[in-house]
Amino acid sequence: MKRRIVALLAATALLSTVAACGGGDGGSEPGPVRLLLPTGAFERSMQPVLAAFTKETGIKVEAISMPQEDARSRQVLDLNNRAGNIDLILLDDVAWLSEVAAQLEPLDERMAADNVDIGDFLPQLVDVFNIDDKQYAFPLGVSPRTLIYRADLFEAAGLTRPPTTYDEFLDYARKLNTGGVSGFVGPWGRASSNVSIWLELAFNHGLESALSPDGKKAAFNNPAGVAAFKLMGDLYTGGLMPKDSIEFAHDGTLVAMQKGQAAMTILPITFLRAMNDKSASPHAGQFRIAPMPTAAGVSTARYVVTGWGYGLSKHTKNADNAWTLLKFLNDKFQRPGADADPEQLIRPASNTAFANPKTQEIFPDGQIDIVRKALESPETRPGVVQWGEIESVLGESLQQMFLGKMTAEQALADAEGKVNKILAG
Repeated sequence: MKRRIVALLAATALLSTVAACGGGDGGSEPGPVRLLLPTGAFERSMQPVLAAFTKETGIKVEAISMPQEDARSRQVLDLNNRAGNIDLILLDDVAWLSEVAAQLEPLDERMAADNVDIGDFLPQLVDVFNIDDKQYAFPLGVSPRTLIYRADLFEAAGLTRPPTTYDEFLDYARKLNTGGVSGFVGPWGRASSNVSIWLELAFNHGLESALSPDGKKAAFNNPAGVAAFKLMGDLYTGGLMPKDSIEFAHDGTLVAMQKGQAAMTILPITFLRAMNDKSASPHAGQFRIAPMPTAAGVSTARYVVTGWGYGLSKHTKNADNAWTLLKFLNDKFQRPGADADPEQLIRPASNTAFANPKTQEIFPDGQIDIVRKALESPETRPGVVQWGEIESVLGESLQQMFLGKMTAEQALADAEGKVNKILAG
């Protein structure tokens, strides 16, 4: 999955005008290592590890929690100003990495000098944070989206196995859509969520790539892309989802499943443990993950993996301490021991993590094999610096379709035109 950045970061043209705002050289005694945490499951998994780092090394960490999009914009501002106020840059897979790679220090020289080994990580996940054969981060929180369902509702409806095709999937949703329970619920309210689901559905309808090989044109307005758009629209406009799910992000979808408002969803696997938490849901123990269905002619399911790593800012004044923290995180997430917090193991990314008994408890009865298979053949969001803007366009087109203002065909054609203008610009 080696890749190249296929477009230049537009904001870099501004850097010469703000160079006086700071840099990575000199200065006073380094303070705490500063980083941002996206609110949610990854935040919970990181907090005990960061506390352990400070206890072991004496190096303080200033971790600021905020919604992920706020974190994204704050980091870009800090980097563009060369302020150096954020030492480790939060990366949401290649979609964020592509935006800021020019302002990160590749880790390869430091890794070689300190004999840092990343060989136990699944190599496909290491590649998620690799551009031009340069490693920018370690895969600390990467996960695939899978189908998640209520086993007890399936059994009550006489459904003996998860759906394997999209015809079956829609048929199941209709059969389960009864008694105050919706057949499906999804995070249809936020572009970064629903566009990733659309991309995964499109791949499993036969889409090769969302963009052309050179990254300069949209390549999604074809039967596979339209079919995935239409499927998402049919679930919502067909009354198979809660009406307010058009406003849900991941957490709203999680709560709907915990409360028993729906029988199926598509979410990152990280949400399975929260669903099966007895203190949070009366239906705990009934939630299972399943492979993604595929359309006719698609023999192998494909999974969009997203998730977190940290890059080292070129402008940090605290590089050595920040690198020490990166090495610590690499060790703890790559080779979690018996004392690892279960929150850390909801995203297994290495052979050691998969073998950990606590991971097996989170994904019992063969579910761990589904997770591993998904991670061994990952797809990522396109590695172009404009992907955030493109994602917003696709998200708006989905909303227009959900509201009945456009058909799937019209919505995707409209998105194609806007995306091509973005890429041309």
